[in-house]
Amino acid sequence: MNEDPVLREHFARLRRAEQASTPGFERILALAGRRSSRISPALAMAASVALAAVALVIVRLPSPHRSPSIDALAPMLADWRSPTDFLLDTPGRELLHTIPDIGRSSSTRFGPFPSTRTTTPARRAGREHS
Repeated sequence: MNEDPVLREHFARLRRAEQASTPGFERILALAGRRSSRISPALAMAASVALAAVALVIVRLPSPHRSPSIDALAPMLADWRSPTDFLLDTPGRELLHTIPDIGRSSSTRFGPFPSTRTTTPARRAGREHS
């Protein structure tokens, strides 16, 4: 830990200056009590009800200056087309939209599947050493 006495003295001086400029807790508590008693709870309730009523009237009144809704002006998201959509049309893309027939290959490079009779381990048992 740093044991610099000059630094400690500077911090102590700052702490004393701050304590001298701040009011005590009792004084702050007394000021808070006086300020809160200026407005009565009934007056605060009446003001909040009046404010809510005014806000409701403003929202509900039709205005001739209102602009059309955003939904009416904006195009549908499904109608939007990207200017770079053509880049997605790659060769062989139709293969991504088809389901392959497994076991029924139309290609000649793949032969039929081997028969299971000759490849089962039970048939080959005992023939390893012959």
